[in-house]
Amino acid sequence: MFEISQLEIDQALTKYFTSAAPLRLKHYPKKQKQKYLVLYWIAKCFEKEKKYSEKEINSIILEVTDDFVTIRRALYDYGFIDRVPDGSCYWLR
Repeated sequence: MFEISQLEIDQALTKYFTSAAPLRLKHYPKKQKQKYLVLYWIAKCFEKEKKYSEKEINSIILEVTDDFVTIRRALYDYGFIDRVPDGSCYWLR
């Protein structure tokens, strides 16, 4: 999707988040590549091979930002998470 260096990944953490532990989003960027970098960090909040309900996904995202709807949709659109068609079950790709 994007060519991304480790430096860009690290810079996104300091630019778009107020803290790394706990991860808290300062603001969601407008540019696609920057959105991808932010979503990369948010996706790290989820465990591989674990199945999540929509409520659980929302709860985890709410720890990072109040706009869980936008972030949940972006995580799906950018390919970080997948779900069953009815949205009842999500998992990290």
